[in-house]
Amino acid sequence: GEVTLDESRFDFKCEKDGTVYYIEVKGVPNASSCDPPLKPSPKKKTTTTTEVHASQGNSKIAYFPDGYRKAANDPISPRALKHVNHLRRLCTEENTVCALVFVVQRSDCHIFQP
Repeated sequence: GEVTLDESRFDFKCEKDGTVYYIEVKGVPNASSCDPPLKPSPKKKTTTTTEVHASQGNSKIAYFPDGYRKAANDPISPRALKHVNHLRRLCTEENTVCALVFVVQRSDCHIFQP
């Protein structure tokens, strides 16, 4: 089940043969018909997007992270990014394995983009 470690709560912690496994599951409920735009640079006033090819029908791009933002200028889903960064630090520890599982909850998506 869910486990608290330092400043994060992870969905699962498992142990086997002296190795600790931390697993975080992230839902990916959002999609776009084009590559979600990056934040424009101060020098450029435009953003770049990539359209999904028409040959892919009505398929969309599922994207992560997204989520609640306390302030409009916060990165998208600071909580999700915090978990990802914490897992990144943990996986450098000896006998520790980390996994991030993305669950795309849409049948109209055929592409996933972190």
